[in-house]
Amino acid sequence: MRVPAPDQSGTRASVQSVLPIRSEVGLTAPAPSQWTILVSLTFLAFAEALIVFHQTLLAMMKTWYSSRTFSHGFLVFPLSAYLAWRCRKQLATLQPAPNLWGLLPLGTLSILWVLANIAGVKLIEEFALVGILVASVWTFLGSAVVSALALPLTFLIFAVPFGVGLIGPLQDATAWFAVHALTLSGIPAVLENRVLSVPTTTWTVAEACSGIRYLFSSVMLGVIYAWTIYRSRKRRLLFLCASVLTPIGANGVRAYGIVVLAYLTSNRFATDVDHVVYGWLFFTVVQLALCAVGLLWREGPAAKEIRPSQGPITSAVAPRFSGAVTSLGAVLTALLLGVTPAIANHLWQRVAIKEEASEQAVPSVSVSPPWQALPAYDVSWTPDLPGKATDLIQSYVSGQSRVDLYLAAYSGGRGFELLNSYNRVSNPKMWSLIADSFEDRLLDGKRARIRQTLIQSGNDVRLVWTWYKITGESTGSPERVKFLQAKARITGDSAATSVVAISTAVLAQTTDGEAVLQDFVSHVIF
Repeated sequence: MRVPAPDQSGTRASVQSVLPIRSEVGLTAPAPSQWTILVSLTFLAFAEALIVFHQTLLAMMKTWYSSRTFSHGFLVFPLSAYLAWRCRKQLATLQPAPNLWGLLPLGTLSILWVLANIAGVKLIEEFALVGILVASVWTFLGSAVVSALALPLTFLIFAVPFGVGLIGPLQDATAWFAVHALTLSGIPAVLENRVLSVPTTTWTVAEACSGIRYLFSSVMLGVIYAWTIYRSRKRRLLFLCASVLTPIGANGVRAYGIVVLAYLTSNRFATDVDHVVYGWLFFTVVQLALCAVGLLWREGPAAKEIRPSQGPITSAVAPRFSGAVTSLGAVLTALLLGVTPAIANHLWQRVAIKEEASEQAVPSVSVSPPWQALPAYDVSWTPDLPGKATDLIQSYVSGQSRVDLYLAAYSGGRGFELLNSYNRVSNPKMWSLIADSFEDRLLDGKRARIRQTLIQSGNDVRLVWTWYKITGESTGSPERVKFLQAKARITGDSAATSVVAISTAVLAQTTDGEAVLQDFVSHVIF
């Protein structure tokens, strides 16, 4: 008896019925070694960037530590890592592959870092460093992974201490809101510059009253909250707008409340409430209220169904892992990151000798009659300028007019940024900045742009003109000074810079000292 041969066609069909989805769909889960290799290279690029640009990283961390406005910077990298961890399920469906197009932004940002370093613009250096980290992810892990990690990578921008320029506008917005709210409440109020006067007292809307710390905290929390609670782009953008507008409006309400409380209680409780309530309770209540309102429109997790004909990655479209491309990307990335600080060091060394010589120069000034130097001078208002090489302080009189002069010399050497948010026209602990603008004035017989500020300490009000002298040019424009410094260092010339500040006492918040200061500069030669 012959044993019937098995139905091979049936067997083949049976086997195909078990395995067709794998072969037809092309579901090729990425090998763990591929992720391991590329993630390891990404972390090595991170490590190299943080090492070679360690001065930039340390400058960022110093700002986080020294300024309460930017203390949130310590939380940025841990929060970014948490946001990346939340993307782990989406990343599991992706296959990483190097993308050499990432070298283009990497090289561009490296050049930007060199220019910012030479010009002494730390803010641009720090933005460039964050951008270099993001470009490294793109280079080694590819476009799909960068797209999946868009939020955590973008969140790294908060590590850069930017936004100091918002302090002035926020002060003005707070003062404007407070004075109009007081008027509507029947309390007589007058706003002059940033000084708010009510019948019982006078308030100065100082930098601490701008609410910028509240704004930064609210926006950071708003980003995380919006991407956690919502799925639609529209709702996320709306909540982010609310996270920006709410703290600005709330800060105006806070300022209004403090003034009203002082008005009703004859200034007995306002000072303590200003710091205790706004510092903790007020911020917490407003933020919780914003989040509670946002929950009314929350969205559940998006249901992502994968159809049989649509696997996460098909062999036709999945990026291919190439050892040659990976090696080339690793080598070029390492070279770019290594060469960038070397170029900056070379440019700095070219002008080191000239700037060391300029550091020993003593500022000098010649003043013609009727202005006469006084044996004593006033140092209470002088600019707060750390890092100067030498300085000169002198007071002059002409009839009933008096002008105080402050002249500081900077060698232009490496390691200190002349123009930043911490170099002030006066000591912020003693003086409040109540008005600030740029004006065109006659200096050395030529029209030049100077910075004109009005500062107040108690009943004392002073008008201050500030400008810089570099490569024979006088200007009060920070951007122009940065450009001239960078140009001098690139061409091998000296970037030595002098800071000139002159001041005179004025009445109330008027600018009647302009004529006095203009007359003085017409009789002085620097």
